[in-house]
Amino acid sequence: MPGRRSCLLTVLATVCGFLVATGVGEPALAATADLVNEPFTNATTTPPTWVLPASSTPINDACLTASSNTSQAPIPGCATTGGGQPGLQLTTNVTTQEGGLAYSSSVPSSLGLDVTFNSYQYNGTAADGIVFFLAASDPTNASSSPITLGEPGGYLGYSGNAGTGAGLTRGYLGVGLDVFGNYSNPGIDGGGCTGDPTSGQTPESVTVRGPGNGT
Repeated sequence: MPGRRSCLLTVLATVCGFLVATGVGEPALAATADLVNEPFTNATTTPPTWVLPASSTPINDACLTASSNTSQAPIPGCATTGGGQPGLQLTTNVTTQEGGLAYSSSVPSSLGLDVTFNSYQYNGTAADGIVFFLAASDPTNASSSPITLGEPGGYLGYSGNAGTGAGLTRGYLGVGLDVFGNYSNPGIDGGGCTGDPTSGQTPESVTVRGPGNGT
């Protein structure tokens, strides 16, 4: 796999390989309400709104570049930063890294979502990308919905790998901002999925994947 690019997010939530909000359902908010507005430019965020999901790799590499405190919660500071601008760093330019962040409150699905974020992908060899994703609440325990990120690389932490590992827990929607281009590849579909056989690898693309759980 080519080396991952450094990934930095400065507004709202994300993951390299992904960005995340969790949950569907819940009572509707007023149409003008801001569910969340987070610049990630400070040394900390306010717990327990943000959580680090478990990762399919040995560690979730997401961290805040404005802090060097690697033991702080809910998001650690960065031991190594890939750039001078403060923000949420998802990965550095090392291979097989995965960084992700979840907004832990449920999102009211009846009004839809209007999401704005700034992201940067730079350095390295142009692999892989970032996903903004939504995940469904656990129907048996809606107040507690732990998320585990899917496979790294072209899966962008969202889709499942039928041979080696599950995708994002109860994935609902995954919008991939894919520099390298394998997120659109039918080989990333997991098992039992009908994809677009003509898509293949499409560098510099935006690809949307739908719901799934496990592989």
